[in-house]
Amino acid sequence: MNTPLAESQALDTLAARLVEHRAKLPSAAIPFELPEPQTTGRQLGELGHLIAETSADFQQRLSAEPPSECGIRAAWAYADVSDRLGQVVSARGAVTGQIAFFAHTHELRDKPDIAAARKTALRVLDLAVSNAQEELDEAVGRLRSESSMITRLAECARLEAAFSRTAPAAVPVARGTSATATAAVRPPGARKSR
Repeated sequence: MNTPLAESQALDTLAARLVEHRAKLPSAAIPFELPEPQTTGRQLGELGHLIAETSADFQQRLSAEPPSECGIRAAWAYADVSDRLGQVVSARGAVTGQIAFFAHTHELRDKPDIAAARKTALRVLDLAVSNAQEELDEAVGRLRSESSMITRLAECARLEAAFSRTAPAAVPVARGTSATATAAVRPPGARKSR
């Protein structure tokens, strides 16, 4: 079972990796540059590895007996991120296909039918890039939010534990003796009233 600090750090690390991947998304600005096949394949492979990692992280947190509260929160975040990364892969595929179309029709771009098709492809490309960016932004936001929540929960638990250690203990009362009688003990030498 991971500590709250370890869970929080793991979520922050994954968020940083997604930010790095977002920076690798193709730009919808003109002119388009067709990515190297090796680069595209490597980036899609990275997304595939991230999906596999987040799925494994989800299963690991919920397989703990009993699962901790911070582990459950982390599992929810990993499940959400895994789903969003699947959407990013789909968007990346659409982006790659449209950029390839632009490169393939570059020499014919002045023909009316090709020009119309390129305008349509431009809208598809822009939407795909925007979708990929949005999914990554949402995933990063979810990871950071859960990391912050886990940190706060751990701090609250630490403060509660510290308070319980410093709180004064209750004075035990002997069986059969009332608390009032215990508190009203006569001083030595006092006469009993009739």
